[in-house]
Amino acid sequence: SKLYKLVVGIHGLGSNMTDFSGAFYNFCKIADTADIILVFPQGYDKFFLGRGWNAGAGTLGQYPSAGIDDKGFINAVTDSIQSNYPIDKNRTYLFGFSNGGFMVQRMACESNERFAAIASIAGTIGNKIYNCNPGRFLPILHFHGTSDLNVGYYITLFGLNVEDMLSVWTKNNQCSNQPPLRT
Repeated sequence: SKLYKLVVGIHGLGSNMTDFSGAFYNFCKIADTADIILVFPQGYDKFFLGRGWNAGAGTLGQYPSAGIDDKGFINAVTDSIQSNYPIDKNRTYLFGFSNGGFMVQRMACESNERFAAIASIAGTIGNKIYNCNPGRFLPILHFHGTSDLNVGYYITLFGLNVEDMLSVWTKNNQCSNQPPLRT
């Protein structure tokens, strides 16, 4: 029988599953023809800025969704989809944007056994994630603009800057921080 790939997308702070899935409208159209099931869970509305994730990223004592077991929630959603649909468990992926990117990084550090790879967009490792020790090599993809005013590339109040986050993954994955030369 046919197995599907599973891609779980985590929205940013103040957004929701509907807005986030709409931002990936073209990707959704591709998924329909590429045997991909896309899932967009929704964060809890506990923070004054709206829905967010307990990603361990915050500042001035404000941490979105502090006390909410979002790690358990994302794992439960993933397990439920994998149990109820013909999913290739070796081809399950997680990606997120901003606060969702921080949440993806937290999942990669603390609960990555369900995911073949992760991608974070404009979100690094949060300042309350004290020991990122994934316990295995984990492929990552990270997108971040050097002019980002919300989550700075070089300096951010919410967690590691991009270079320091990449150093964590370079060390964990025992790889070079230089891209291979192409000839």
